[in-house]
Amino acid sequence: MRRQRPPRGSVCKSTRPDLAPERWHGPETILRKVLAPLVDNALKFTPQGTVTLAVEPHAPGLALSVIDTGVGLTPQQLEWIQIPAAQVDGGLTRRNSGIGLGLLLARRLTQAMGGELTLNGKPNQGVTARFTVKARPADASTKVAA
Repeated sequence: MRRQRPPRGSVCKSTRPDLAPERWHGPETILRKVLAPLVDNALKFTPQGTVTLAVEPHAPGLALSVIDTGVGLTPQQLEWIQIPAAQVDGGLTRRNSGIGLGLLLARRLTQAMGGELTLNGKPNQGVTARFTVKARPADASTKVAA
């Protein structure tokens, strides 16, 4: 997946390369459409710090998390973000572009796949966006340790 470059001062990393999504059979196109806005948002709102893609086993497939150390969200913003196509802060969002549809699309696609998308965050402590997806190892040599 080719996405924008991280802002100056940000670092991108991943965990558990043995569980990388390309080593699994699942809805690849949908997976990309869910991951893209989550990674884009993390990069937009992390001017300094890290953005991590974490992958872990989650029956019957995988749980993927995009974890950033960016500006974070208040409890009110987390509540507001549940409203379809809402934007948390017009000023911050306008500086970073976007109309708020990426998260809505990601949530609906995740639900259509029988998964769940959750957001957690605190002001100045970043955000974790985690979703689950049904998938199975690409071949018998790929073992998943739970």
